Amino acid sequence: MSSLDVAGVIGTWVGAGIGIVALIGILGPLLVWRATRTERFKAIAAVGEDSHGFISHGIPIWPNIRIFRRVRAPMLKREPDFSSKKFGWNLGELPEKGSASSWVELGALLKVYNKNLPIGHEIEVYGGETYLRVHRAWVLAIGLMGRFSRREDRGQMKSRRSVMLQIRTPARVLSREREDFRWSPNEDLRSRRPHSDELHGITGVMTTTETDIGQGTEVPLEFRLASKSALSFEPEVLSLTQLFMLSIGCIPMADNSYFSLRDLGAFENDPSDGASSDSDLLRERRRHKSERITHVRIDSRENENPKTHTGVQTFKLERVVERDEALIGIGSAFAAEKTTVFSLQSVRASRAESTVLENCKDMTYIPASSEWVRLPDLNNSSDHIQLSEVYLARADAQRMALALLQLPWHPEGYLLGAEKSDNCLQLLLMCSTQLPALMSYAQNGIDQLDLTAPEKKTLHDAIESLHRRFEKSSSISRATLHEMLKLEKIVTNLSHKNEQVNELIGIMMITNSEFMNLVRQSARRFDQAPAATINADMRSGVLKIPSAFGILQEFPLDITELYPRGTFTDDSIPIRYSAVLISSLRACLRSAMLRDCFSSNPLIEKVLGFQSTIHVS
Repeated sequence: MSSLDVAGVIGTWVGAGIGIVALIGILGPLLVWRATRTERFKAIAAVGEDSHGFISHGIPIWPNIRIFRRVRAPMLKREPDFSSKKFGWNLGELPEKGSASSWVELGALLKVYNKNLPIGHEIEVYGGETYLRVHRAWVLAIGLMGRFSRREDRGQMKSRRSVMLQIRTPARVLSREREDFRWSPNEDLRSRRPHSDELHGITGVMTTTETDIGQGTEVPLEFRLASKSALSFEPEVLSLTQLFMLSIGCIPMADNSYFSLRDLGAFENDPSDGASSDSDLLRERRRHKSERITHVRIDSRENENPKTHTGVQTFKLERVVERDEALIGIGSAFAAEKTTVFSLQSVRASRAESTVLENCKDMTYIPASSEWVRLPDLNNSSDHIQLSEVYLARADAQRMALALLQLPWHPEGYLLGAEKSDNCLQLLLMCSTQLPALMSYAQNGIDQLDLTAPEKKTLHDAIESLHRRFEKSSSISRATLHEMLKLEKIVTNLSHKNEQVNELIGIMMITNSEFMNLVRQSARRFDQAPAATINADMRSGVLKIPSAFGILQEFPLDITELYPRGTFTDDSIPIRYSAVLISSLRACLRSAMLRDCFSSNPLIEKVLGFQSTIHVS
């Protein structure tokens, strides 16, 4: 090849190289500039660098400009199966800094609950913002674990400062009245609480506002994630299935079944009978109740239109065979349709039993030997008149009380789906009214308790701390809930060494008003007879208590129903009154803790208004 040819080839390649350099130098920046002007690029850039690993950092080519950022969002679009998932609490997974995008914060919070959160999903972009499709069951799970409701304490222990997180979801706002943020047996807070769509929880705040997303108008759910310093609490002690069942008013029992606190139509009239019945009276008695979500309904084909004499109704716990379709829709992720639920069902008492109960209407207490327990009426409204006596089978009442005593409790309490006028709930809340008195009597007579000096000081200080909480505020706060559980744990450690003895006393304290008042009256004069004892016949299930004039009062328990697989080595166990007082105080604490659960209705209603999948911004 000649020199001229070589020069030509070199010149050609040099020209091509210059052209390529010029193309890269001019067209490259132009293409990058065009890419940075796209809606998707701007939306991803708006997420910021603190994406908690869900968006890669990419390659920086200019200040605040990165290319080739890869999105690996949480995979939350499909309905989860929470029945087999275990959620912990690993706060180390949560970074100190928050993100401008709510789906990033949502994913970060879920990683705190479950570090094996599946990732790899793609995001959607609308109006310059990134969105992640999330199944509504995830929002419900976060709400249950975060105890989201209308809370006066705003879900915080002390500080209310938080990092904002927005979750936008397509939802329809339900028009019916929301439930009050909490309830108690003697107070209706709805009358003095303004209507609000704002829900507070221990992990943040949820509010709803309307905005345009995609092709239509949706109701965004704004979620402000609490700061990391405020997110300090213990892992869950119940499964998500149990948390969901509590949120619809069902308390777990030892045999993996549940009983419903709600009446669930037990007082409905039989449509086949045009005559007036006690159901009319019960509906009149409950006329102040607001509309509420019903989880399950009783099969009305069994025990159709059972009646006792006028003014007396008798009930037993019967298995529920029909479920509410709306709640099955949101409960399928929690395997709620596979649960066994029992609820009040009207039954026909024998004529002899009906006569006895009729004769007890004007009596303060019904005989302890009766197979029935009178359900209390805690409605203290001025225009309320109790028109019917309601009785529940004693064995069922005692099973309910045992389930409450054995329920593992969390320092943050639980979301509970029940009305303060529900009969089963009223029964379990009855002894909560005795808590302040028993605390004072135990504190004043602490020197007579069979405890060591350090134990007396620990108990005295815990009672004093809870007293101060009660005096400081009548509303429920996280600090009060923590103090109540702290005292319960101390009392549990100081209780009788035989746990079944403690449970039997607690059951009687919860279900028998005569026993409850006997304990209170005796506690007033505890210093005069600290060595007094009662006997627990473990085989027959009878508490035998010496009374005035040498009379021995007996309070029977349905021991075979309570412990069907139980074996008892002792025929009779003497119990010093010190242990009786401690176990009674423990029962009152558990009753008060149930009373002070926050209502789940605002959260459940909000989730019911969502579509199956929602957009998270």
